[in-house]
Amino acid sequence: MKGLLSRLFGRRERHHSNQDHLANMPPEFFMHDSTQIILESSSIPEAVQSELAEALIETNSQPLRKAAEAALDIIQNDFDWPWLDHWITVANESSSWPQGYGWDVLAEPEPVASLETYLESLRKPELLALTKELGIKGCSRMKVGDIRAVLMNRLASDTSPVAQAMHAFQAELAEKRRLLLFRTKVEMLVHSIQLRAYNMHRAKQVASLLSHDASKFRVYIHSLFEGEFERRLYQQWRFDPDNPASLPPLYPGAHGSIMTENLRLKSRRGAGNR
Repeated sequence: MKGLLSRLFGRRERHHSNQDHLANMPPEFFMHDSTQIILESSSIPEAVQSELAEALIETNSQPLRKAAEAALDIIQNDFDWPWLDHWITVANESSSWPQGYGWDVLAEPEPVASLETYLESLRKPELLALTKELGIKGCSRMKVGDIRAVLMNRLASDTSPVAQAMHAFQAELAEKRRLLLFRTKVEMLVHSIQLRAYNMHRAKQVASLLSHDASKFRVYIHSLFEGEFERRLYQQWRFDPDNPASLPPLYPGAHGSIMTENLRLKSRRGAGNR
């Protein structure tokens, strides 16, 4: 019996020791695992994922934009990211929109070149060149807004004189939108990988804490950027340190960190206030 108890307590001590060891590891320790989980089933090759993880380890203490620049040097072309595609579908079917990083850009409509937006893109010399081409006189001393108004009136019923230019303008808008979406996607990826690595680190700390007295603490997600979309997710979330894919961010670009609340301390404070 003594030998059995010794083995059982020995296992428990080793378990605590392992938890405590991992709890002391910095977020950078989890960056490779985080990258693999976030990019599961993506089109980015494993070798590139490893290179990306190393770059994010080096830039983990720097602003997101700086880390994204390093990532853009590695990921130079668009890529398939099933995790993001899934959550875009979920968001489109939801009554509320995510508040996470980059989702404001995803919500923007595709740009369409209208006569008004085309003329607004032209500077005064270009506007005057167009009036000369159309045989409109007396505009050289006008303000830019007035020249645009004259051209709007002239072209409103027939845009054929600027059809080719507007087609080129539409292509320019589409290319700018494509580049913006790509950069935003990479920034969302970097944010998600680094935050997941941090929360994998936090999960080990919390697991070590709970291994001593799980009934003492409530584990929850805290976020400064939270709307109805996030509140529903956070209410359903359950802490599982053995499943790193379940840790924040709960969707690409989401915010949130794992926090604990001492329930006994909260109870004593409540009793003291009565």
